Amino acid sequence: MAKGGRHLVPATTRRPAQADAGLRLRALVFDRLLPALGGCSRLFLAPDGDLTRLPFEVLPDADGKLLIDRYAISYLNSGRDSLRFGAQSSRKPDEPLVLADPDFDLAAQEPVPAASAATPGIRSRDLDRGALRFDRLPGTRGEGEGVARLLGVRPWLAKEALEGRLKERCRSPRILHLATHGFFLQDQPPINDAVKHRDHDGWGRLSGPLPENPLLRSGLALAGANTWLAGGSPPEEAEDGLPDGRGCHRT
Repeated sequence: MAKGGRHLVPATTRRPAQADAGLRLRALVFDRLLPALGGCSRLFLAPDGDLTRLPFEVLPDADGKLLIDRYAISYLNSGRDSLRFGAQSSRKPDEPLVLADPDFDLAAQEPVPAASAATPGIRSRDLDRGALRFDRLPGTRGEGEGVARLLGVRPWLAKEALEGRLKERCRSPRILHLATHGFFLQDQPPINDAVKHRDHDGWGRLSGPLPENPLLRSGLALAGANTWLAGGSPPEEAEDGLPDGRGCHRT
């Protein structure tokens, strides 16, 4: 089974140390749920904190298989999302949208006027343009083409994988499949840590930069991202090639 361009290795063929660590992790975070599951095989999980980084599907089962062999697992942002399962929307979803294999080094064919250059309105103050660069993911082209073929749509590939185009045309697609790089900036310190060294004059907690929207601290890489990061000029529709975690335009 492949996930993210890599093959999942069955638990029975992993090194003993890996298998043992997986078993101990499963015992800590999953086995405690078993009494409540009964015979259920369809699970909806709303993990919190560092558990949001854990793909529960790859945890080893007691018999040497993976949890994905026994359970169909979906993830929710929070438990309240389950209240919307039966909700009916008056809006019909648009056709599926598949974007893959962006041309990260895409540059404008002609000089971009200063007034039209990529100047995103909001970005993290901690974004270091010199610290990021994205290598091509050649396997994502085949992935995107295969998914698009199954869905009966034409994928957006290479120079078509543009941030401006995505934000303009992405309106409630039935399925949204993006095959590209993502990035996360380092966590900001808790506000108490950020101000604990300030003078105790009564204003410490009100001075200095406050923690910013966490959705600004993650994003995707689309066409032209490397060009913008290097100080060049991607096409106007590419913007900076780094849409943040706030997502597409919604209607």
